[in-house]
Amino acid sequence: MDEPLSNLDAKLRVQMRAELISLHQRVGITTIYVTHDQTEAMTLGDRVVVMNKGVVQQVDTPEYLYRHPRNVFVASFIGSPSMNFLEGSLDGAQVRIGDHTVELPDALRAQLVANGRRDVVVGLRPEDFVLDRDGEGSIGATVEISERLGPEVLAHVRADGLRRADLRVRDAAESDEEGAELSGTLVARFDPSFAATAGDRVRLRVNASRLQLFDPQTGESIASA
Repeated sequence: MDEPLSNLDAKLRVQMRAELISLHQRVGITTIYVTHDQTEAMTLGDRVVVMNKGVVQQVDTPEYLYRHPRNVFVASFIGSPSMNFLEGSLDGAQVRIGDHTVELPDALRAQLVANGRRDVVVGLRPEDFVLDRDGEGSIGATVEISERLGPEVLAHVRADGLRRADLRVRDAAESDEEGAELSGTLVARFDPSFAATAGDRVRLRVNASRLQLFDPQTGESIASA
């Protein structure tokens, strides 16, 4: 199937995804489905092949692609909104992100070949930022815009001392359904109780158990939570 739903409106596209899943479960025939829409790939695929300019980047289950991307292309393409990429440096059991230091969990440290100091790109999904009510040792941030989507809120924030990594990895043919992105901001995902609006200050912590570390030169993963 070569992008069979691309010309349908949004509501019919969702309905047809469900119909195709039901059909596949009934007939049990191996089907190759080509799409630029990551939502279709993640919901329809048992195994997903992510390609960039004709070259296979990774072949895995949807969940594994999301949690263990092999490189920054896969990490940025899978997930909406996209993963946040930050400049960082690795120093033994710690990773420094801008002006902040995060202790690496044992599972991440065990994957690193060497514990020497080196520059890295730190990847964080929007849901990997956690609101901090106490404030001590957390990251201050200013909300630029908040998108209230019913079951969740996407907050675009400018975080004190954090610098976005300048990566040109998104494919030109990315889905039209991608969320908005405000230049220079990070995107954090919160539950509907998040009440901050534009201009408000919030305190954030990083969920260290979900960190992704990439080589800034090759874009390849060096450690995956």
